[in-house]
Amino acid sequence: MKLPARLALTVTLAFVMGTPALAAVAAAVERPAAVREIGQFFDGRQGRAFWFASDNAAEALLALLDQASLDDLDASLYPIATLRRLAAKARSGSERDRREAEATFSAVFVQYAADVARERNVGTLYVDPAARPRPVSAARLLKVAAAAPSLAVYVEQMRWMHPYYPALRHALADEKKGTNQPRRIRLLALNRDRARVLPRGTGNYILVNSAAARLDFYDDGKLKDTMRVVVGEAAQQTPMMAGMVRYAILNPYWHVPPDLAQTRLAPRVLSEGLIYLRKKGYEVVSDWSRTAKVIPAKSVDWEAVAAGKVEVKVRQRPGPLNGMGEVKFMFPNDLGIYLHDTPGKALFQKSERTFSAGCVRLEDAEGLKRLILGNTPMAVSTKPEQYVPLSRPVPVFLAYLTAYPQDGKIVERPDVYKRDTKDFATTVVGTPAAR
Repeated sequence: MKLPARLALTVTLAFVMGTPALAAVAAAVERPAAVREIGQFFDGRQGRAFWFASDNAAEALLALLDQASLDDLDASLYPIATLRRLAAKARSGSERDRREAEATFSAVFVQYAADVARERNVGTLYVDPAARPRPVSAARLLKVAAAAPSLAVYVEQMRWMHPYYPALRHALADEKKGTNQPRRIRLLALNRDRARVLPRGTGNYILVNSAAARLDFYDDGKLKDTMRVVVGEAAQQTPMMAGMVRYAILNPYWHVPPDLAQTRLAPRVLSEGLIYLRKKGYEVVSDWSRTAKVIPAKSVDWEAVAAGKVEVKVRQRPGPLNGMGEVKFMFPNDLGIYLHDTPGKALFQKSERTFSAGCVRLEDAEGLKRLILGNTPMAVSTKPEQYVPLSRPVPVFLAYLTAYPQDGKIVERPDVYKRDTKDFATTVVGTPAAR
């Protein structure tokens, strides 16, 4: 971990000595960019109070630092005693004292916020670099904090994080003060770390919680819509991953995974004949590409397919029986995971919705289409596989939160994938087959 005290001292010296000194001291710290950004922020304020205005912002930061262990951070690395002395001087001393305290509190705040937001390896796969959380920017953090109606509330509620994080942190504090049950403490700490990687601040994004089998759509950082989803069964789990929805496919084919072609389709063909494939809209193809050639089904040795000796590629044509429904939303990845419509609506009424082969089936695909495509013109023909690129890609996070805030309390969900009790690295998260 970087040493916040060192950064705070450097910024303090810079402000006491004057802004021109920033260039001289920047080389002595590990984050010179942060020093410059803090200096620019205070230059823009022209001496106006920040931490020591009317509310209790300084006390709010000190309270967080005192309990930094709740963030799995070492509180001794933050100059808490120094901050308290500077705060006392700022309230009763000179303008120079206040500016020194303002600078030091800002430096420590930037460092602490960055430490809290620093990603922990909880098993999330980043299949698109654009979906990976960015380090905290000092300039943006201070700008947003300064624009908040109350700096104290902004700090106290840790609004630079996803709202799940402070809620789980608060619950962890209550648990340690209350019943102090090891099982619940571990559960809250585990999900707190999973919440670290969730989107921060404003912006549009999709959050799927596989443990709750729910999808939330956030618009400008605020929850706008929610729906039930069906996620992977225990043997074919929906992975923890993050990507960017870059395009939708209207009237999609369903590419049947080879294992399902072996265990489900081949036995039906052997018992009912090739008419089964025609009735259900299946066709054998050369590959999964858009230019795949259709192969006569009678040329396939279906007994060998059923025995697992021959692998066959089968797709289902668009239509009312198609497992993909009318649309699927693609965030390119090697696991063949995506969000899609489904004709099987009855499953959404079940309390436990782990029935897919890893992909996420949507209760309201049409609603999600409106949310992420907006007024993008829709093709109305029945032509299969119509690609509709998004003018602005939407981040999608497939999370696994077995404890999360809802309606003012922490809700617990069953650990259906057994990820809370084993190392995430050993968890089976799916296969590359298209689902």
